[in-house]
Amino acid sequence: MMINNNNTTLEMCVSNVTYDRLFHISNSIWHVVGFIGVLFGIPGHILQIIISLNKTSRKEPTSLYSIAISVVEIVFLLGLFWLWCVRMSLIKTDPREIISCGIFYSIIIGSTTLSHLYLASYFIDQSIIIIYPTRYRSIVTRSHVILRIVLVTFIIILLSIPHHFYFYYEPRVTLFLCDFNPSLYYRRIRRWSFIHAILLVGIPSLIVCICSAILLHNRCKHKRMYKNNFSANARRMHRHSILLFVFSLGLFLSILPGSLSFNQPKFCPTAEWNPYGITFANETTLGEDTASLFINTNNTVYTVNNDKKEILTWINNSISPNKITPDKLGESFSIFVTNNGDIYYDNGYENSRVDKWISNTDTFVNVMNVNSSCFGIFIDINDTLYCSMNDDHKVIKRWLNDSEMILTTAAGTGIQGSDSNELQDPMGIFVDLDFDLYVADCGNHRIQLFKSGELNGTTIVGQESSNNTISLTCPSGIVLDADKYLFIVDQHNHRIIRSGPNDIRCIIGCYWVGSESHQLSFPMSPSFDSYGNVFIIDKSNHRIQKFDFLLSSCDNSSSVQSVYSSVLTENHPTYSPTGCDVPNYYYEAIQMNVNESRYYTLNINSTNDTLGYIYAGNFYPSGPYINLIPESDKRFVELQFPMRPFLRSTTTNKLVVTTYSPNVTGTFSIIVSGFNNVTFKRLINPDKCIIGGSCNSQTKGIGITLDDILRYEIKKNMTLKNQSLLVKISVALTMIMFLLGLINSILSLLTFQNENLRKVGCGMYLLASSITSFLTISMFTINFWFILLTQTNSSINLSVRRGGCISIEPILKLFLYFDTWLNACVAIERAINVYQGISFNKEKSKRLARWIIFILPFCIIATIIHEPLHRNIFEYPVQEKDTFGDTKIIEIHRWCVINYSSAVQDYNTAILFIHLIGPFIANLFSALFIIFGTARQRSLAQTNQNYIAHIREQLREHKQLVISPAILLVLSMPRLIISLLSGCVKVSDKPWLYLLAYFISFTPSILVFVVFVVPSELYLKTLKESLKTWQRRICY
Repeated sequence: MMINNNNTTLEMCVSNVTYDRLFHISNSIWHVVGFIGVLFGIPGHILQIIISLNKTSRKEPTSLYSIAISVVEIVFLLGLFWLWCVRMSLIKTDPREIISCGIFYSIIIGSTTLSHLYLASYFIDQSIIIIYPTRYRSIVTRSHVILRIVLVTFIIILLSIPHHFYFYYEPRVTLFLCDFNPSLYYRRIRRWSFIHAILLVGIPSLIVCICSAILLHNRCKHKRMYKNNFSANARRMHRHSILLFVFSLGLFLSILPGSLSFNQPKFCPTAEWNPYGITFANETTLGEDTASLFINTNNTVYTVNNDKKEILTWINNSISPNKITPDKLGESFSIFVTNNGDIYYDNGYENSRVDKWISNTDTFVNVMNVNSSCFGIFIDINDTLYCSMNDDHKVIKRWLNDSEMILTTAAGTGIQGSDSNELQDPMGIFVDLDFDLYVADCGNHRIQLFKSGELNGTTIVGQESSNNTISLTCPSGIVLDADKYLFIVDQHNHRIIRSGPNDIRCIIGCYWVGSESHQLSFPMSPSFDSYGNVFIIDKSNHRIQKFDFLLSSCDNSSSVQSVYSSVLTENHPTYSPTGCDVPNYYYEAIQMNVNESRYYTLNINSTNDTLGYIYAGNFYPSGPYINLIPESDKRFVELQFPMRPFLRSTTTNKLVVTTYSPNVTGTFSIIVSGFNNVTFKRLINPDKCIIGGSCNSQTKGIGITLDDILRYEIKKNMTLKNQSLLVKISVALTMIMFLLGLINSILSLLTFQNENLRKVGCGMYLLASSITSFLTISMFTINFWFILLTQTNSSINLSVRRGGCISIEPILKLFLYFDTWLNACVAIERAINVYQGISFNKEKSKRLARWIIFILPFCIIATIIHEPLHRNIFEYPVQEKDTFGDTKIIEIHRWCVINYSSAVQDYNTAILFIHLIGPFIANLFSALFIIFGTARQRSLAQTNQNYIAHIREQLREHKQLVISPAILLVLSMPRLIISLLSGCVKVSDKPWLYLLAYFISFTPSILVFVVFVVPSELYLKTLKESLKTWQRRICY
């Protein structure tokens, strides 16, 4: 049976070219091993199944493991054989095209994982058989083995579900089973690979080795009298466990994805950087002509001092750099460092080559011959070296694993030009995980994208691009983040711009050319550290500048608005905004103090056309351009265009409000939105997240409700027949859950309405739970239909909408929490019954239950009373301009939103945990108390068995008491997760995921009958009697 796992090594051989995205594998090995593995594996597993099914083997419960392992391995080998046939052109239809690549990936990888876990379970049971030779038959039973196999299979299926969304099939990328979804963060893939490898490969292997050690120790202990201490069985298991551990270790290492040597952070759409940079290194260290920069994933900084002909490295945030002195180094314009520490650097200006410093041997070798300097060097994940030849107007490449130095053209023709296949003075380059090449085409003032294998490029930014929303002047560098958004060094505009999900804009160096900390002069070579901070060569200022990523810019959970209102009168001072005109413009200067340096959004409402100017420091009326923040001057008219200045906590920030025309007075209000308060004479502190405006698909406040999930899925003024598939599925699921809840409640009521069961508090709790579970599922159904009807029918009265928004969801939570606490009360009373024994007072229990059922709803209401107070209807009018340029409202969206302050948000989070974790803890500890308490009592009365044996007996008898709360907790976890999602969360990307979580969280309300009645013979007997009674009443 151990042979089965040898086939698992084929999991890593599903590629059909020499390079995989995650690891290298030989094409010839794929041909040979793929065929041999299938040729011997499938017949071997079929034979194993036949042997395990014979009369002798069937007597042993562990033979079921052999059958299960063989079945999943056959599934794996059949999938592998299909891929092998496609590669050998025996079959034209690729399985990844018939079913989704994620599902096929789950089948292939899941089957090998199941094989590991089944084998670990087998070894555990074998150890139990050896350790307890007289009692193992009561422990290792067929039902025990079947339950473990089913449980393991179910868990692996659940863990495999995300694969359906992480991967997709790209026919041209036949490197691996699937391709990573480009919207996923690369490090997330790495992190989950580590976790899966440890949990599903490493731990099972360790279990097998430990169990085999136990078996060997047992054999050694009992057979010392023999010359050969170990039986053949023990030696065979020892050999197999060692082989499995070595194989598993190899598998563990092989499935870990290969990492990039540079940083590709993932940023939120609202990411911002501090525009005021920090000088990381200056001219004293760098010299006057530094042009290259690279930062690896360990945040080691590399550059070249062209004056001293040295490579400089800063390791572990060191202040002084280490120095490497290459042989015959000329002026170098680019540098790249691989994962093993080898440094590739441009040496083309004087020596016509690209050189490599080998870190392990401290030697220098030539890796590429070039005709000019490489203004950009890049090595992709296939170990292909790219060189951007500025003077030759092209990009060349070579594969580093090829012994011959064969150069091919990646982009450009060698002749300068502006056609799609031409370049002019190319500089920085970048190659993504799809082997697409991005070129900073300096002479053509554009960014060119060359798809893998293509020589005709597409202009994605700059002149003649389809999205020419920003102009470039000699871009010199380009990098991509994890979401493939561009960061471009616009060299002759002395700035860095970033393309985002909604726009492309300047993020650094937006304040003219200069040498101040917020200015750049002919920047080059952008690079990220692992924290998302941007490093840049500020070439003409002879320095490396670091611009910190503002982590708080992604925290949109609370948006604080500060308002200042005033009136411009004839008593206000006057000045000239241009400094040249007659000073007859009334103005008011306002100081704005902030606690944190970051970007803020500022707008002005006024009865007149108003201008606003922001100054970093003092404001001088006679010199209005002194300390003025560029691009801060804004004209505010009817259609508000807010400015977004960077306000610093270390300096004074002054806003000057004046009018567009001279000699004009009137009222105005300043509205500043940001992460923290801005101090004015007047200050308000609303905690809100805008929806319907710039965050068009984002919800409001803390928690995701059903209204948030269906908000953009329901089509207005449409019948159910014309609604989306998601809405139709939601309707079907809602009605199914209602019917199941109705049946559950009816059966439970028929059971617990019996007077004999209600003589103790437990019966009272369960009767109340039967009612509350029905109320919960009824309110759940009402909530769904209320949302559907109010969203599809715009004519419904606003008061009705507001009343439903304020009341339905809190009432639903009241019944839901009431139901869970009643179940906890049942468990607690059972534990008290075990503790008191014959002293248990039924009448007292019944009276206490009545009081608890009466008081508990009021306690729950007290904890959630804040909900209706913070709910309201949010109206968002959709406007458009008509043919005459007038704005008209074409539609009004009305949504139910929650608006919590930070303090109430923290309180709400605590309440959520109390109502979810509290009942679970009560159920679990009560169950454990019942099991251990009963075992203690029986061990005192029945001395023929020890305490441990009684505990095991009670565990088998009452295991449902532990399993039931655990299942209910798992089913309730989605509710906790979606309830804690705060701020603007995009639900429109995967609404079905949130919808599924929402529906699952209410399934415990329809399981009262299954959890309490079905496992109890007494309750089932009572139910049958009640059904017979009702049958007689109906018939007679």
